Amino acid sequence: MNPSRLTAISQKLDHLLGQLQSYWSAYWLLRWIVTTLLGWTLGLLLMALLIAWLGVMGVPLGMAVAGLCIGIGQRMARALPGMGRRWPWWTVAGIFVGSLVIVPLLLIVLINRWVAWLLMGALFGGLLGGLQVLGFRKAQDTTIVMWVLANVFGGVLCAPLTLGTMGYLPLLCTPGLPLFALVTAVAIHWLRKRLPDKPTLRENTQ
Repeated sequence: MNPSRLTAISQKLDHLLGQLQSYWSAYWLLRWIVTTLLGWTLGLLLMALLIAWLGVMGVPLGMAVAGLCIGIGQRMARALPGMGRRWPWWTVAGIFVGSLVIVPLLLIVLINRWVAWLLMGALFGGLLGGLQVLGFRKAQDTTIVMWVLANVFGGVLCAPLTLGTMGYLPLLCTPGLPLFALVTAVAIHWLRKRLPDKPTLRENTQ
């Protein structure tokens, strides 16, 4: 290939990467959506692999790995001030507790799977969000309530749309996780508007 053409392609790629980096730095919503989707997807896939390799012994290890992937990803998004270093560990705790508590609800699947999925999503989301708020450095009552409600509502939407479509669509294509990311993003936007400096969707990166 012509060296001048290679140079032109390289320059275009550098320009594109620079734009992507600029958008990534400027827009917390982009960071939150991407890291939430990647964290959940990677976490669930790794958990499934560990369970497939190790059997029952892989369940707790898989949940811990999934929780770390989700929690670290969300904290890396820098979407909401106050997510402390303990955020990933409280996320792991939320995954553990939420997963254990919803096990009895699996019996409801025999009666009505949609009701079971809705209840499982609400309970899992509430427990996950309830434990995650302990990872905030300084959490006001409004922060706690809003975050828990967002996770409950997100869980209600995510569970049936993910579990109900996994037989037809791969995990990456299920609509549940994007909706969960958007619902929690709405909660973050609501909380950000109540911060003293009232940050907007676009951050000042100067």
